[in-house]
Amino acid sequence: ASAFNYFYHENHINVDDKEVKKARLCLTMMTRDLIKKSLWLIGVNAPKKM
Repeated sequence: ASAFNYFYHENHINVDDKEVKKARLCLTMMTRDLIKKSLWLIGVNAPKKM
């Protein structure tokens, strides 16, 4: 989570380059899903919105 937080802080997601934007959105969604599943495995419900 901290590595993604650093990435998100240092890089804009909504950029003009469509391929970069697509890759960053994909990384964001994959990270979200991974954190959600990890929390589920340890018995913690992820908040729907932060």
